[in-house]
This record gives sequence, C-alpha cells and structure tokens, in this order.
Amino acid sequence: MTAKLKDGLWIGDAQSAQDHDFIDKQCITYFINCAGHQIPNFNEDRCPHMTFFWDDEDDFQLFDKQGVVVEQIVSFIDEALLKGETVLIYSMQGISRCTACASAYLMAKYEWGMDKCMEFIYFQGRCMAEMRPNDGFLMQLANLDWVLQVRHVTPCVRATRFTVTNVV
Repeated sequence: MTAKLKDGLWIGDAQSAQDHDFIDKQCITYFINCAGHQIPNFNEDRCPHMTFFWDDEDDFQLFDKQGVVVEQIVSFIDEALLKGETVLIYSMQGISRCTACASAYLMAKYEWGMDKCMEFIYFQGRCMAEMRPNDGFLMQLANLDWVLQVRHVTPCVRATRFTVTNVV
C-alpha cells in the first residue's frame, strides 16, 4: 500500500520499500524507515536512510520534548526535495507510524494543523481510512500541533527551538 502525498514524497508499507519496480518507477532515492526494529533498511549502501525504531503502540513516544526528531524529519525530507529526489516514508503496514511521521513533516513544514494533515493524507491515499496513526500517536500529533501553532502565532517564539510537552 502506497500513497503519493506530493511530488517527491510517498508513504507506504514494508513491501513498497522492497519493491524495486515501484522504487525505480517513482525514482525513490531517500528512505525513512519508521519501524527499524521490524524492517531492515533496504539499499542502505546506495541510498540515504533515516531510521526510527518506533513501536506501533499507543504509549510509544515518537517525538522528543526538544523537537529534535521533527527537525530531523523536516531536514532529511527537505534535503532530498531540494536535490530533486524522492522520499518514501514507510512502516510495517504503512498505516500508523509512517502517517504520523508524514503528518509531523507537513505540520512543521507548512504550518498545517493536525486535522488538515489527516484530511490531506486521507484524500491523497485515495480515501483509505486505514491510513491513520493510532490513538496515542494522534495525541502526540495534537500536542505537536498546539506547540507549532503557538510558535506560529507568537513571532518571538518562532526564532527559538520548540519544546513538545504533554498538553492535557
């Protein structure tokens, strides 16, 4: 299962990361593996990889409080796109972890809210309802959304690094 989010950015499952025909056809040269414990990096010797060892559990913490993980994701994807390369963000089933990663990118890069990201991914995924982060990841994305919106609204905060906190 794969979905093109925009030119140069795809999300998918472990099978898509191993599908040489798909990779060649889409000219994918950068990879973000969101399930490093379960899926080995393919073509690691030839293509840049970013690997996260995320578990698909509601209570698993994806994003650090300092916002470094989100900054790394944005930097990695932007580096590829600036070079005219294509990125595949993938996880085991292509449902939860890769969608959370892509959402964090879209939120940080384009200053979109979480709801807009979820709607965008839903429609780009040809209305595949299963392309949705688990409830715990949604809570983390909601927290990230709040932090990013505060940073966007408050210009003096924009120049500083952001801190992700649990907002109740």
